[in-house]
Parts: sequence; structure tokens; C-alpha cells
Amino acid sequence: MTTAAEDPARGFRLYRPALAPPAEPVRPLDGIDWRGGLVVRAVNWLGDTFMALPAVYQVRLRLPPEAKLHVLCGANLAPAWQCMSWVDGVIPFPGARADRAARAAVRRLDPGAALILPNSFGAAWDLFNLSIPRRAGRAGRMRTPLLTDTLPPLPPAEDRGARHQLSEYLELASLFGETPSVFLPAPVRTENPAAVCARLGIPADRPLLALAPGAAYGPAKQWPAEFFHAVARWWTDRGGRAVVVGSPKEAAVGEAVLEGLAGCVNAAGKTTIPEMMALLRGCRALVSNDSGAMHLAAAAGVDGVALFGSTDPGATGPLGGRWVVLNDQADCSPCFQRNCRFTGGECRCLRVIPPERVCSALEWLLGAAVAGDDFSTQKNATNQTENTTT
Repeated sequence: MTTAAEDPARGFRLYRPALAPPAEPVRPLDGIDWRGGLVVRAVNWLGDTFMALPAVYQVRLRLPPEAKLHVLCGANLAPAWQCMSWVDGVIPFPGARADRAARAAVRRLDPGAALILPNSFGAAWDLFNLSIPRRAGRAGRMRTPLLTDTLPPLPPAEDRGARHQLSEYLELASLFGETPSVFLPAPVRTENPAAVCARLGIPADRPLLALAPGAAYGPAKQWPAEFFHAVARWWTDRGGRAVVVGSPKEAAVGEAVLEGLAGCVNAAGKTTIPEMMALLRGCRALVSNDSGAMHLAAAAGVDGVALFGSTDPGATGPLGGRWVVLNDQADCSPCFQRNCRFTGGECRCLRVIPPERVCSALEWLLGAAVAGDDFSTQKNATNQTENTTT
């Protein structure tokens, strides 16, 4: 991470992704007959989707005007890509692999090129034998014969250096035109936040704080629910309203987080991806684990406090908005395990981050008066998010 605004007294700073150019320059592909355009085989996780988003947008900016950009992705992630007005079409498939219907849809498009973002054999196979002349991605994992144009395989995680995962996607984007190693937010189209809040029964009479206590990867990425509860109580005691966001699997922990707090709303499992993005844009900030919700919020230009334990914020920190990342940096971290090997469940290096520090980070981030109840905030002036009612 590089430092931006910093408060030496409290030790807070705004997160900025550390991006690095490839070790060897990437030579852009030439002589492409674009035909029906470019199809991008997207990644399979929500968080990875939003980390790859800025690189796919860079590709869009480098395509000739007549070339369409289509995204092939899992059906669960199709709503996220449909929020991108600069994507011409989305081809969903059930499960983890493109089915016969999705492959037939790609063949009908007659694309001149394909970009495969995942490093798996299956992702490359999804676009093989579909009469696509140029198929680009990373070599290795027995899939090199399925591709026409490749970059070297990624080294092991411990050998990749201190750089954000976006750097790896930007390298792939460079195959379609020289791409600088910088973060450029991708425009995101969302519904009006007030309309979504009204549908969910969330009154507009108090400042909203969003909480995302879940993490699909496992307990080692989850800050304790009782700590989220303490932050929610701190916010409501100062006149705010807390709302929990997440998937249906996180509805139960949402109830625990908001137990006994009048006027708060558990929206976990009650929103689509576009609705969650709009809801978050109506909140002053989000407090979140390293999760898909964190990446979704950042891509929408939302500010927040992110809690990292078993994973590496340098590699997978939030892209967009203004964020404070809290990480104890224990000797055993990052371990990338689903369960802490010391506790068998939640990560002990997350438990050492007290709720009081998160509340203090929120005050610093939002510019709230320490001694008062003023929740006024300065929104990110560089927010690139579209806000249109759909």
C-alpha cells in the first residue's frame, strides 16, 4: 500500500492499491479481424469480478468503435456485469462452466477474439472450438494448446511481490493495447438509492451505516459478529441507522449483529446485486470483512472501513471510494486459510482489532465531530459512478 491522507495521531491512512507493471513489456496483439467483437470469459467470484472490472474497462477503451464487448459469466454474476453500460452483452451460464446454450450463444456472436481472465483449464475450454480466431490468456495448467496468444503463467502467490491483483488483470488488458498500471474506476450504472431504500422499508430520516459481517470464503475472514454489533450500537447511539447487507446465507448473522437495536434493518438476502450497489450508495459508509460486498461497494464509489486478517490487503484491497484498511499484521498472516489453524474457526488476528478502533476509523474517515453527533461527510469528489434510475 502507498500512503495518501494520513493521521499520525491515530495511525489511519487512506488505502491506495500498489500497482506494478509487468516484469517484461506486453506486446499488444495485432492483425485482429474483430468480426462480432470481443468476448471476455469473466472470473467466477463476486469480489474477483469487481477487482477485474477496471482492467476490462481499459480493454473497452482500447477496442475500435465498431467492436462489441460481450461478457461470458456465471448466471449469479450476470446482474453485476449488466450494471456496466459499456458492456454490449452478457451471456450467462449455470454453474461454474459454460454449458451448451452459452457456447452456442458465443458461436452465434462470431467474435474475432476472446480474453480468458481465469487461469483454469475449464475457463479456456469454455471458448475452445468455437471458431474464435484469437484466444488470449495466461499459459500453463495444461491449457496452453487451447489458446492462440498467451502471457507467462503467474508465479506462486508468495513470489508475486507487493502488488495488487489488479496488476495481473491489467497485464492481460495490455494484450489489446498499451495499458498503464494505474487504477481507473469503471463507470457503474445503479438505480436511485432512495428508491431501493423505500422498497426495503428503510426510512430516510437518519444517516445510514452499512455492515457486511459475512464472507463466502470462510470463518477466517469474518470479524466477530459481536464486534459488528458494537459498531452498530455506537452508530445508532449517535442518531444513525444501521443496515446489514449480504447474501441469504448471511441473514442469520445479520440478525445477531442487529439484535436489540431499534430501527435497524437486516437486508441480507433481500437485494439483488444491482439493488445492493444502490443501497450502499445511499449509506455514509460500509464496515466490511474482505468480501464480495467490500469490493462491490468500492466499485460503486462507496467509502468504508475494511477488516483484513487471513488475507493480504496489499493484493486484494478495495478499489474505489475512500477506505481505511485495518490489519493486525500478525506473524501468521496472510495464511489464506478458511479456518484459523489456532482456533479452528474465526481468525484470531481479526479478533485483536477492537470495535473502538473501527468506530474511531469511521469518525476519521467521515470527518465526524468526535465530541458531537454530526455525521456530515465529504463524499469522494472523484466518484466515477453513474447514478440512473432503471
